[in-house]
Amino acid sequence: MRGSYRSVNLLELAKKPDIAEGTYKAANSALENKALAKFDEASQKWYAFDPHTQRAYGKALDNFVVTPDNPIALGGDTTQIASQRHGLAATGTFKVGQETTEGNVVMFQGNWHQYDPLKKRAFGPPIKEFKPHRVAANGEVKSLNADLSGYEVKHIALSELKIKGRQGNVYVGGSNKEYVKVDGALYESRVKDGQRVIVRAGGASPDIPVKDLGVAGWEPVSRGNRLLGGAGSPPTPWRLDEHTYVVPIDDVKTTGRPPSPYTLNYMGVEHSVTFNSSLGAWKATNTSTGVEGVTDQYFWRTGKGKWQRGTLQQLGKARKSTPIDSSSWMSARRSPYMSREMRGHYPNNCIISGQARTSPPTWWKTWPTMPRKPQATNLFST
Repeated sequence: MRGSYRSVNLLELAKKPDIAEGTYKAANSALENKALAKFDEASQKWYAFDPHTQRAYGKALDNFVVTPDNPIALGGDTTQIASQRHGLAATGTFKVGQETTEGNVVMFQGNWHQYDPLKKRAFGPPIKEFKPHRVAANGEVKSLNADLSGYEVKHIALSELKIKGRQGNVYVGGSNKEYVKVDGALYESRVKDGQRVIVRAGGASPDIPVKDLGVAGWEPVSRGNRLLGGAGSPPTPWRLDEHTYVVPIDDVKTTGRPPSPYTLNYMGVEHSVTFNSSLGAWKATNTSTGVEGVTDQYFWRTGKGKWQRGTLQQLGKARKSTPIDSSSWMSARRSPYMSREMRGHYPNNCIISGQARTSPPTWWKTWPTMPRKPQATNLFST
């Protein structure tokens, strides 16, 4: 089907969340047909879409299913598209001069940079005071607010909605459904007992109360409550929030075996390592305990399969000539149940998660002193 749209700017179509490629079955037929379709918010149905006239036409497509791995099916999600090309991408707020703005960023050479979706590349200096809201690794996207996972509305274009409310931050569709934006993403909403809440289609999950931020949109009430405990540790490019970290895993093996879950090959020898999220570097550990070594030996890459080893000072000098360059990433979630003996086994006391995990974590069986069995949290799974 793509050949018939050679004169069409597919990148522009990919920016429109209500347009997608997919398949449908005609009446009284078991055959699947491919189609480019547009979602109609008023009827909550898909209709065939002509990219040349930019119009939907015909009857509603029965059983239309969006193709998950097609660029047009990404729902205009720039974060998702960028992560497929650069490995790690996110949306959030950051400082530009004296002003705080919201936009798309990608990880480039160990720092977050603004992202140009048309040129498909990072630009400008490293951004400052970045507070991510959504993150994507290799095409898989998740909100950093776990309470919102699975609630986000897809395939609805903001331009098709009307604005309502004194702050202009509530949107209404032709179906009379209301929507609000949290961290730049759209969610179905309504007022219940005087409190605006986010709802999930089908009502299978509890409503989430949200707080009005004016022109900035909305945020879950629970998010503000979490700030009562203090500001926490200062952010780094590798620390997305109080519980979530990202780890570059090019040429790093995940064994899935405690106490040495990570290894890398240096000079033909496998070395057990742990990731220091403050420095953004792999550090040698004791192979018998998995605890960071007292010799402070660090590893850094100078090319694919080429590791170097040295002190912290040598690492600093190497970084000036060889910035961090990674295309494979793994996320990790901090565990509140990790015992003191486990510190150093995982990056900043994190449970392994993400697509690089070779098997479910089983290290709790080795550490009976933990208060209770922790639940492994995978940022990139539903």
